Amino acid sequence: MINNQGVQHRIFIYVSVVLITLCVIFAFINITVRYFEYRNDITRQSYLVENNHRLLASRLSGVLKSNLTRAAADHELLEAVETGNMPLLSGRMSVHSNAMDIEFPDDVFVYRVISSDGKTLFSGGKLDRCQSRYSKAVTNALNSISASTSYELCGRQMMQFSAIPIYSDGGIIAAVELGTSLSFYGRGMEQSTGYSMAVLLEKDNLKPEGMQSYGRYYLMPEGNMSMFRRIFDSARGSIDKLPETMHVGDVHYRVLDDIRFYSGTGQELGRFVYAKDVTSSVSSILTYTLNTIFITLFFCVASLVIIGIGFSRTVGTLEKSHTDTINRLAVNERKYREYIDNSPMSIFTANDSKMFIETNKRFCEVLGAEKRDVTGHTFYDFMTEDNRAEINKFYSIAMHEGSNSGILHIVTRRGKEIALMAKAVKIDESSLLFNCLNITDNIAMEKRLRELNLELENVNRNLQIRIEDEVEKNRRQSHVLAEQKKFADMAMMMSAIAHQWRQPLNALGLMIQTMPDTLGIDENSEGYVRFEETAMELVGNMSNTIDNFRLFFETGANKEPFNVIEELKNTYSVMAVRLASHNIKTRFMCRREEDMHFSPCQNCGLCHEINLFGSAGEFRQMVVNIFNNSFEAINDRMGKIPGMEGSITVNIVCSDTRVTVSIEDNGTGIAPELIGRIFEPYFSTKNDANSSGIGLYMVKVLTEQSMGGKVAAFNNHLGGLTVVMDFTLYKGDSKQA
Repeated sequence: MINNQGVQHRIFIYVSVVLITLCVIFAFINITVRYFEYRNDITRQSYLVENNHRLLASRLSGVLKSNLTRAAADHELLEAVETGNMPLLSGRMSVHSNAMDIEFPDDVFVYRVISSDGKTLFSGGKLDRCQSRYSKAVTNALNSISASTSYELCGRQMMQFSAIPIYSDGGIIAAVELGTSLSFYGRGMEQSTGYSMAVLLEKDNLKPEGMQSYGRYYLMPEGNMSMFRRIFDSARGSIDKLPETMHVGDVHYRVLDDIRFYSGTGQELGRFVYAKDVTSSVSSILTYTLNTIFITLFFCVASLVIIGIGFSRTVGTLEKSHTDTINRLAVNERKYREYIDNSPMSIFTANDSKMFIETNKRFCEVLGAEKRDVTGHTFYDFMTEDNRAEINKFYSIAMHEGSNSGILHIVTRRGKEIALMAKAVKIDESSLLFNCLNITDNIAMEKRLRELNLELENVNRNLQIRIEDEVEKNRRQSHVLAEQKKFADMAMMMSAIAHQWRQPLNALGLMIQTMPDTLGIDENSEGYVRFEETAMELVGNMSNTIDNFRLFFETGANKEPFNVIEELKNTYSVMAVRLASHNIKTRFMCRREEDMHFSPCQNCGLCHEINLFGSAGEFRQMVVNIFNNSFEAINDRMGKIPGMEGSITVNIVCSDTRVTVSIEDNGTGIAPELIGRIFEPYFSTKNDANSSGIGLYMVKVLTEQSMGGKVAAFNNHLGGLTVVMDFTLYKGDSKQA
């Protein structure tokens, strides 16, 4: 039986402690919340003051700049300054000064015009003691031909000055100066936030007269002077960084002093200090804290009385419930022991010496031993020497962290090594409860499955690579065929046009030759002979032009010897008009490999020797693609450099066995990080949507696969691109064919 009075006494004490703790926590939380609300209010007020200060500074700068700009743009004022008309100048400046009086009705301000030689032409406004000299802002404006701002002390006022130069005939003849006292900030902040302002000046930078000194600062007579003197007297001269709250007498102040101001050269002149009486806010916090404490104590006492009465009536019920619980636990223990003993999982307990204490039937079956042969033995009795480190590490983690899971390898009585997926839970300071599952067969199947998956992945990877390679190869080939088909279609069209033009040209030539008989003209006369020669030369040129266009687009697959220079010039003849119309000059230069200098192709004596074996039509395609790229690059550069002359130079270098054709231009060139990719399919440096990026790729394919040559490109000394093609010379050898 349980002692009713002892139980009642202990329960009452425990619950009382809990309730008192909860009430104290409640009070602490409420006070803490109130404190953080107070801190957040301080942060919000600081942000509000700093933000409003920036807005006021922006507004002041805007007002000064606007008024200065209007004055500088006043034509009558400019005329008065130029002509020295002082009455007109005084009249115009009075208008601007009156406008400033509206902007700053309660502040000291200055409005002046200073000539370029430093003479004051006009001085107006609420001058106070600022009429004796002009500010550094004026000097800066006259010297730097731009608007300038400075802070300066005038008597007992700290003034912000701005100045702007006045121009005439491209030179500065005067400057307009406008300044106002810093009381503008105090008045604006008082209206927007309720904070009063004071201005502190660095002693080392400014030396005002008749000012009260605090530490290394002077206090300017701005704002609520009595408030700030009380604050600074309380700080006792240590005001380099004032605390954010100060208790002065019976008054609490919130203080902000991190807003600095500087001269035009970046030198710190002083700082703004803002303060506000927050006595009522502090009093409300104290009142709230005391009320919270009193309410908490009341609830503690009331709760203790109610709990004492209630517990006295429930002790009997608790005693009976305790007895019933013990009986149910005994029944449940027997039931759950039966469940564990017949579980399909291996369940056992072991102590910190790794000795088996209790096991179920399934674990004994896995080990192939009787229960008496397992309990009292350790893990080491069922493990090889190699696996002992495994169980030691497993045990260490489980005992330290309270649980662990992993795979353990043990050896049965029959000598077979098996793998157990084990989950261990710490049940007291020296024992672990293990729940294990035999996964030996699962591991073997997983290993085999991984091997099969790896084989399948290799097959799929190789198949995917082959498919991607074939698709990419087909796509590239289709683009090359499409480009070649365009040339073939153009060749058919040009053949049709040549056929239609050939007969009229033949008829025209026949008419010219039979003209003497038809018109009765002497065919041996000097005039007719010159006419016939000129006309027949034109007919011949037209016929040759038709042949050039027809042959230019022929892309026959038949390979035969052809002359490199002849095909280069034929290709150029088709593009010559287009290039010449854009001021692009083209040169053809040749030399032997052993020579040092190039010479024009018609003078080099090599033209008939430089022959290749292949498709002349494909060679022309290659040259056209390179010429087109050069043409576009030169045009792009001409758009950036007016008056530039474009140039394309074709250099042919011939040895006994090889010929190198390089085509260089003075276009835009290629970025160094991109030049290695220009022969890739679909790569283009142009932003034009019509650019397919296949041109130079076709050059590479036709050069290397069709012509058996090599191609490369690099940026040249002209800033453009040079494309170099190297081929084997054709010497009439049947093996080459």
